[in-house]
Amino acid sequence: METTEHSLSNIDGQEIIKRQLDGYLATETLWKGTDLAGLKQLEFEHRTHSINIEKPEKRLGKRAEQFFIELIKKTRECKLVSQNIQLKSGKITIGEIDCILKKEDDFYHVEHVYKFYLYDQTEGTNELDYWIGPNRKDCLNFKLDKLKNKQLPILQTDQGIQVLKDLNIPPDKVQQYVHFRAQLFTPKTKHVQFKAINPTAIAGYYYRLDELPTNYAYFLPCKLNWLLKPYENVEWKTFKEGVSEIKLLLSAQKSPMCWLKSNSGELEKCFVVWW
Repeated sequence: METTEHSLSNIDGQEIIKRQLDGYLATETLWKGTDLAGLKQLEFEHRTHSINIEKPEKRLGKRAEQFFIELIKKTRECKLVSQNIQLKSGKITIGEIDCILKKEDDFYHVEHVYKFYLYDQTEGTNELDYWIGPNRKDCLNFKLDKLKNKQLPILQTDQGIQVLKDLNIPPDKVQQYVHFRAQLFTPKTKHVQFKAINPTAIAGYYYRLDELPTNYAYFLPCKLNWLLKPYENVEWKTFKEGVSEIKLLLSAQKSPMCWLKSNSGELEKCFVVWW
């Protein structure tokens, strides 16, 4: 039932990937400046909106990581030393290092993250607790904890130290960062202000079924195309047609992303939640 990646309009696969890249570049980092939960955000300047990916990843998170790696390759700020380094204990994979970069005389171990979070104040007790995945199977605090206590420390394991030796990198020359981009969605009916989170990362609202506007046209992109900014040239559905499709997904406890188009042609990106 889900829309295929290439059915947005009569455009080829490379054009779809370019639009996804544009959506990736338009996605803000989750925080700026100071550390968040002890994690440092890697900021870098990208000078291109054109990359070539011969074998695009099928999963959204992996495709976003491909965009990050290709952009790093084209920046003058740093050099890509190695990427997607699997660490093994015997035949068991214990983890993976996303990438190692070099900037001047320093090296950076960087973990890449691309997420969609919705703001729900019924979860936890503070701003970081409130951000959860669309289907409530993920949350920001869990991801921050995993980065801080599992993904980044893997470099200090025997296997991680061996990787650095193989790359002729002194362990004391390595700094650890994340590059964390996120599309954030807040309740349509509530104004929210943030202290820790970058407010420009807000990408839209989320609705419950009975809150959906009835005088809008609807389009449900496939998950890979969640990256995109909404645009006009898609097969829009009426409210009745869109809600029929949305209800099927909600009954399976899946919260779909929707594009909405008003009568005046204004476009909006949102989620519709089952919870």
